[in-house]
Amino acid sequence: MHPTTLPTLSLERAVALTEEVIAGKEDFVYRSPNCRIECVYIHRGAPSCLVGLILVAHGIPINVVVRRNGQAIGNRLDLPADAIDGWAKIFLCHLQTWQDRGEPWGQAFSLAAVDTQRQIGDRHPWPELAGA
Repeated sequence: MHPTTLPTLSLERAVALTEEVIAGKEDFVYRSPNCRIECVYIHRGAPSCLVGLILVAHGIPINVVVRRNGQAIGNRLDLPADAIDGWAKIFLCHLQTWQDRGEPWGQAFSLAAVDTQRQIGDRHPWPELAGA
């Protein structure tokens, strides 16, 4: 599927995909395969970090995501401007930050949710969580 045919990755979808991706792996602590403090979205042809897993689960092709290895999600991917909405980018940036600080995925998700809600305030509603 060409990236332009994908629906926009919304905050709601990003949160739902995060819940799916971390299910059963809440205690997993990501370690960059290149021994640096940076996210490697794709390693050896497969999603590596939490954000890489989310982007690929959404349908963004691996060959597009891999081009941004080592760069923050806030940097533009080779996608149309509306491929990831601004609210989702805020959440994914917080998620990536907590993961890269060595937090287990479940804790990174919780901390990113708090940070995102604090940052966006009442400008956008927070999605209902599946486990709520």
